[in-house]
Amino acid sequence: MPKLVRRLLPVVLFASTLVPRPGATGVGAEPAPGSTALAPVLASSASLSSSRAAGLRFEANMGQLDPAVRYVSRAGRAVVFLTDDGAKMRFGGQAEGTELTMRVAGGRRVVPRGAELTATKTSYFLGRKQVTDVPSYSKVVYQGVRDGVDLVFRGDEGTLEYDFHVAPGASTEGIAMEVSGADGMTIGSDGELRIATRKGTLVEPRPHVFQKNADGSLTDVPTSYRVVAPNRVGFEVASYDHARELVIDPAITYSTYIGNNNDDRARGVAVDAAGNTYVVGSTMSTNFTTMNPYQAAYGGATDVYVAKIAAAGNALVYATYLGGADLDDVASIAIDATGAAYVAGQTSSADFPVTAGAFQVTYGGVRDGFVTKIAPAGNALTYSTYLGGTSTDRAESIVVDGTGNAYVGGSTNSNNFPTANAYDNSYGGGFDAFLTKIAPAGNTLVYSTYFGMTGPDEGLAVGIDATGAAYLAGATFSTTLPLANAFQTTIAGGEEAFVTKFSAAGNALVHSSFLGGSANDRVQSMHVSGAGVVTVAGVTRSTDFPTRNPVQATHGGGTTDAFVTRVAAAGGALVYSTYLGGSANDDGRAVTADADGYAYVTGITESANYPVLRAITGHDTYHGGIDAFVSKLAPTGTTFGYSTYIGGNREESGRGIAIDAARTACVVGFTNSFDFPRLDPLQNTLGGEPFDATLTKVTSPAVVIAPSTVTLPPRGTQTFTATLGTPGYTFSMRTSPSGGAVVAATGAYTAGATPSVSDTVMVTDLEGMSAIATVTVGPGITLSPQTPRVAPRGSVTFTATGGSGTGFMYTVSTNLSGGNVVATTGVYTAGTSTATDIVTVTDSLGNTATTPVTVAIGAPDAGADGGSDASTTDASVADGSAVGPQDSGSATDSGVAADSGLTPITEEGESGCGCKTTSAPTMGGAAWLALAGVAAFVARRRRHTEARAEVR
Repeated sequence: MPKLVRRLLPVVLFASTLVPRPGATGVGAEPAPGSTALAPVLASSASLSSSRAAGLRFEANMGQLDPAVRYVSRAGRAVVFLTDDGAKMRFGGQAEGTELTMRVAGGRRVVPRGAELTATKTSYFLGRKQVTDVPSYSKVVYQGVRDGVDLVFRGDEGTLEYDFHVAPGASTEGIAMEVSGADGMTIGSDGELRIATRKGTLVEPRPHVFQKNADGSLTDVPTSYRVVAPNRVGFEVASYDHARELVIDPAITYSTYIGNNNDDRARGVAVDAAGNTYVVGSTMSTNFTTMNPYQAAYGGATDVYVAKIAAAGNALVYATYLGGADLDDVASIAIDATGAAYVAGQTSSADFPVTAGAFQVTYGGVRDGFVTKIAPAGNALTYSTYLGGTSTDRAESIVVDGTGNAYVGGSTNSNNFPTANAYDNSYGGGFDAFLTKIAPAGNTLVYSTYFGMTGPDEGLAVGIDATGAAYLAGATFSTTLPLANAFQTTIAGGEEAFVTKFSAAGNALVHSSFLGGSANDRVQSMHVSGAGVVTVAGVTRSTDFPTRNPVQATHGGGTTDAFVTRVAAAGGALVYSTYLGGSANDDGRAVTADADGYAYVTGITESANYPVLRAITGHDTYHGGIDAFVSKLAPTGTTFGYSTYIGGNREESGRGIAIDAARTACVVGFTNSFDFPRLDPLQNTLGGEPFDATLTKVTSPAVVIAPSTVTLPPRGTQTFTATLGTPGYTFSMRTSPSGGAVVAATGAYTAGATPSVSDTVMVTDLEGMSAIATVTVGPGITLSPQTPRVAPRGSVTFTATGGSGTGFMYTVSTNLSGGNVVATTGVYTAGTSTATDIVTVTDSLGNTATTPVTVAIGAPDAGADGGSDASTTDASVADGSAVGPQDSGSATDSGVAADSGLTPITEEGESGCGCKTTSAPTMGGAAWLALAGVAAFVARRRRHTEARAEVR
């Protein structure tokens, strides 16, 4: 269903747990004197730049309000009343306040209904009257307010918004809102709608419109406001596919809290092929929401949780605790093709849930790593095992290959950490990194190895390529860490990052290198492509961190910057390496990459000048405290696809990132902001302190190429145009089997000469984002009939199809018979000589087709009358005198031979007369006369037959 989403009225909310006491009479009546309600206030556009707000909810009227009110939303000192006719909004006190009403122009009177029930319920005590357990909702829907159109009110980021849901086949034409009580409405210089009131000016940003495609990707649709009357505003929506969803504004496509009454944090995320999202984290909430759980009850201290959320984001598939009586924490999650979830972390619980037959079923001591495989339904463990020795062991990262082998990276200071088929069996001292490969059944180790020397070494990220080779990255103080084919062979100073590739057997190094500058540097996340290209992200204190082709060449300031580095598949060289950060502290926590090489990184920033580009609406500036960030880098590393803050007015952290099939970035972390952005949330309100987990899906602002599909003849032309994205477009041929070409600067494309193939034209914007158009190059010219045979002076009409389809020109390119063809009609007439001519047709684009024409005596005339006689002209006598038609009274060839003494000469396949004469020199005039008489008779007979057919 197409959806028009429009931000309506930004409203500042003030935190208060006091419930206003409604007045006794009138729609929207003010609270009675002595009420605890705060005095309403209008938020001007100026105040919005520095004020953030909690989410709005819509409380049902269960008798606590005037019966005309269906739902009420109290936005601090502003109140919104929803009735059957629309919305009434009051800002300011009853005496001096401003009141606006809004309704759909020409819309039906509709009873609204609440949607997305929240956990909040309210009770009122009104003298002797009590109204208890009043429900509230995240949305209110006016269904069928116009034909094929629903209206939805919702609150997002302290902002009242309205959405128009336009059903397939319905039109956006005429959709408008009438606003009463305003002093005027104008369109600003940036396309924003400005609603003037006596308390200030409400500003609605310019509409940002996109459609969801079948694959989940987005196509932007240019849209603007249109003031159609002093009190009425509509939308100017460009052409779009009415069968698909249309959305105005958000680049966040989904965002939700996850948590309950205590501390809840998300650490990792994964997405399966169906678009389901798996979130893993830690919780101290005793009432964490579970669904189809393996473990329904809180184990104690801190537990792990694993949640599977449906692709639409509107339901839990499962959610389960995982933990024992002591501290349990999780670091990473991976999903296999069946939907089984593999989680890795560390535990201090001697009763952590393990399965019989697992590799290690007893707790080693102090703190152990663990690896758990959860069945696709979430209600059972396929296997669960400790992983550790007698000291402290931490599993930090996990990936899974196509056959179910789990690769785990981490760190240990146990001198008896389990090893098998190891590259290094010996404990180096302090903490060592480790890399362990667990067999699919979870009962044995394929290999397990230490990796470290005398200094502290930490394995913080793991990856695998298509060959089964494993990669380990992290941080080290060991100056003698084993290296191979390194791009950096020495520690520049302090703690240094490292990136190492092991052989598929796990017992040898393929390449291994330090990565860092003269201060401390740590890799905290890694993605490895199937071809072995490594992308790492982390944090650096070094002002001389190695850079190459950077989007940001220098340290931004503060103590730390994030970094993103790409290592060539062979090792030994950097593809790119860049800082990411502003003038305060920044930290890169997680990275992934797509098939085209775009890298997606998330983390935390305290910088008011973190580099942003094409940011999410409302998130192009720092919100204060600590914000999460999400940045998408082009494959070259030199430009951003986008870079944006995500946050509210308190603290946020980005801790995990994954991309789905549509390359939507699924970002998890945690927040304590009441105004963290939500969109279609599973949980709309902050559950508890100090933090709730968060899941946010961010779509890439896409460049659009038009037309996206086109069919052209060979050598046909089409000019492609690009919109949206970041202007500065370059066109190129992605594939060109036709031999087609495109002008890079203008998009002017010319198909090649090869027919019946498809070319693809690509446009790339200034930030490296691209879009593809498909050109179907149609068939070449088909000329018919093919290889005809005609008699001397016979005729045939040629017809051309395909090619450009217009403007065909016919020629005789080889003319041995003396024939000719009418250039515009294709009517060909043979000459008098027996020979082969070549007829050629050319279209307006220069495409050609040819066919030979055999001119032979006795061949049929393939002309318009369709006859089959060799000749319809009178014969001539040998002395040159004309001989008229002679009726011999016989229509048989044998009669000719008997009367004239000619010997019939027949040719297989000939029709009509059935005889041929030779040029025998002994033939006299009488014989020629006899033959001429027969020919004339046959011609006459044919005309008589045709005449009878016409009469019939």
